[in-house]
Amino acid sequence: MTETSFILVSGASGFIGRAVIREGIKAGHTVVGVARSGCAAVPCVSTSFAIDDLAHAIEKNRPSAVIHAVGRASVLAAEQDEAGSYRDTVVPLKNLLEAIKQAKHRCCVVIVSSAAVYGEPGQLPVSELAALRPISAYGRQRIECEQLARDFAAQTGQPVFAARAFSLFGDEQKRLLVWELFQKFMQENEIVIQGTGDEMRDFMHVDAFARGLLALASAGSSGFVPVNVASGIGTTVKELVALWSDVLAVKKPLVCLGRRAEHDPAKWKADIGAFERVTHRSVSYDLRSDLAKVAGSWR
Repeated sequence: MTETSFILVSGASGFIGRAVIREGIKAGHTVVGVARSGCAAVPCVSTSFAIDDLAHAIEKNRPSAVIHAVGRASVLAAEQDEAGSYRDTVVPLKNLLEAIKQAKHRCCVVIVSSAAVYGEPGQLPVSELAALRPISAYGRQRIECEQLARDFAAQTGQPVFAARAFSLFGDEQKRLLVWELFQKFMQENEIVIQGTGDEMRDFMHVDAFARGLLALASAGSSGFVPVNVASGIGTTVKELVALWSDVLAVKKPLVCLGRRAEHDPAKWKADIGAFERVTHRSVSYDLRSDLAKVAGSWR
């Protein structure tokens, strides 16, 4: 992919897809989308994930890169409806890769995967060489997506990156831990959390993640390459609470119930060395600054 390119974003109306569009346009790229709803900030070249429709859109537009950000984002939802999650996560990627082959088009493909493929890492920071031992249906489905991408790369010789996301947050995502803690600071007398507070995550704003996806799309490679796209910083829940307290200038007592979520690992922290080597970029991330930004939007 050249410095400014034509990018197709699959899942253009989703949380990550919208961020890729914002950052892609900001970087000077021409961006089009695929979204079932047809609702996106850029022209939609297809509202269907049927293979023929996708192949027609790819053949007509000839994108230099395809960034695929489709699939259910909830671990719990995948456990409760595994078949539905498979339909919404694995099938669209299978169809997209078949469509690219059908269109006989060569481009860089970046698929959004997840740190859930690691399950409970044996050591931190976790690198792409670690064993994949998912502890959820969500993680198993992301592994299946990666295997589809690996097979596609082997069959076509095209560059494919599997960008493993860790813990994303952003203005539009009013759910999960970052949002829930903000709500507690705004509405409750004390901060009650289900776990011990020592649980660790690698947090990143979705816009920074989107910039990482765009960097991979222009990195130039061959074959299938899994890459952690994260901050490389481990932040415990207690530390996140303290950061929110500082950002919001509000002090409230913290109560930890000590309950372990069944399908959530205790600690995640990414090894980001592969991303830095592939993209020739050093990652520098300021979580406090991005918390302040979303706080300004959420207040």
